[in-house]
Amino acid sequence: MMIGCSLSKNKPILKTDRGNSVNFTEGIKAFQNGDLERARLIFNKIIDTKTDPSGLEEAQWYLAQIAEKQGKLNEAVQQYMLFSKNFPSSRHIPEVKERLAALTKAPTPSDGPSVNTQGPPTQQVLLPMRRQETAPYGKLSGALTTEYLYDTQTSPKPTVPVQNRLNEYLDMRWKKSMGGDLKIYFSGMYTHDFLIPDNSNYRLKKLFADWSDPRSLIDLRIGRQPASGNTLFSRFDGLAFGLRPFSTLGLTASVGFPVDPFDRNKIQIQHDRLFYETYLSVYDLYHLGGKIYYTQEFNNGFSTRNAVGLNGYWLNDSVNISSIVDYDLGFKKINDKLLGLEYHYSIASYVAAVEYRRNPFLDYDTALLAPSLAVATPPITSLDVLRETMTRSDIKTLALDNTTNSLEGRLGITIDFTKVWHADLRYAHANNQSIVFNDGKVNKKGDRYSVFISERNGLHWSEIWTLLYLFQPSTDYQTTTVTSSFSKYWGPETQTSLRCRWERFEIKTSATQSTRLIPGFTLIYTFRGGISVGLDADYDMDKNSTTNDTVKTVQTRTSVTIPF
Repeated sequence: MMIGCSLSKNKPILKTDRGNSVNFTEGIKAFQNGDLERARLIFNKIIDTKTDPSGLEEAQWYLAQIAEKQGKLNEAVQQYMLFSKNFPSSRHIPEVKERLAALTKAPTPSDGPSVNTQGPPTQQVLLPMRRQETAPYGKLSGALTTEYLYDTQTSPKPTVPVQNRLNEYLDMRWKKSMGGDLKIYFSGMYTHDFLIPDNSNYRLKKLFADWSDPRSLIDLRIGRQPASGNTLFSRFDGLAFGLRPFSTLGLTASVGFPVDPFDRNKIQIQHDRLFYETYLSVYDLYHLGGKIYYTQEFNNGFSTRNAVGLNGYWLNDSVNISSIVDYDLGFKKINDKLLGLEYHYSIASYVAAVEYRRNPFLDYDTALLAPSLAVATPPITSLDVLRETMTRSDIKTLALDNTTNSLEGRLGITIDFTKVWHADLRYAHANNQSIVFNDGKVNKKGDRYSVFISERNGLHWSEIWTLLYLFQPSTDYQTTTVTSSFSKYWGPETQTSLRCRWERFEIKTSATQSTRLIPGFTLIYTFRGGISVGLDADYDMDKNSTTNDTVKTVQTRTSVTIPF
């Protein structure tokens, strides 16, 4: 199996840079917002450290797209070729072949020099973006996944099923070139619960059209789409427009209706909520990057959030400084302040960060979290009802009273002992507020210690081995978690892994303890046509000190994925 971004075992062609985060979601968000340089750094870091095969696959896929969007076509070709070799059964393979065919097409005299695919690029070659030859009606691709989950509690007797559910996931993309690239994305799921039929539901996750013109650097999206830049942490129905007039600057504007990602059977647009936002993005301007944003949200015409903010970074080969500031204009208070530092030297990376944050962010809807409203007669559960009995000023005070503060400091060191062995050590200390019904806001403290070790191809009986130790003592409780996994690839078709998780949870106020031990395994087989079948099984043993009983549960998951 190929690891990282190299085409040769002894002579890497593509440099693997270190980023400031291994958060996959953050990398996708940076890519969607046009912050390609930051996304590239994040995905390269993921390839450096991540062991999950699906994560490696998606990171490699995004790196290829980023290189193409940045006009680094030699690098894009190499990334696509590397992807084909590493992940021959991926659902992205059809598009990878399309992109390689387009990028390596023999040039005409007006095209300029051709793309070199045999070795490392000696210079950056910029070719005009060629329109892909597609079918008259465009091209449809995607995957259908069927997943069956069945869990049985075997002890204490009698044996009873605790989960019996069938899930269907459908992801599709239709693509056609028509004065630019037009893509329509669909993602949805259906769940049928055999134990409780009333829990059966369907959910539309994404349905949006994306049009982009590489020549004028314009992007346009409409429909139910992923989260916007800063204000929304879920999907939304609406319109997003992006313009990048200069290589170092971009402007994005979004307007729409927020969508709760956990709502069931909610396909219609919900007109009671509205948001709009705009942000200016900076891309690698004298090592500076990030965005400055303004956002506002409404609930039935009532402004609930009105904020400005900054999400920026400065980075070079060895230092990365990041910062976040979110300021609410209505409450005139800070929601979030973060300053982070990452320094790379030799085989180690040192990280430190301090963050002050409100939980949740200031919002008039936060007033509904007040315990007094829950016990009112009748209970008040909507802002519309609350507005009938309170002024804006009173609602503002109630929202402030139910927003807590936290101050957290984090330290860490990542060490790459060799190309095989990797270790990550982290420590964090937090002072948090929590709301207690009778006592109001109460200050609590907590610590987090973690050690993560991984190796690749260093052991004869496993190609990837990971070990995580996590210890979290706090004012009220204490948890300890140890997890380990071993993965093995038996050619390009078969992947197996063994895993084990041990947890201990203790409530200090009541001296209650619980312990869980969960061994399990995964088997995935991929057929020539790309169809893959998988089997997951876990044996969950949960013991609680209050009853001295051990609850034993067998958890199984079978799945079939059909790409098209």
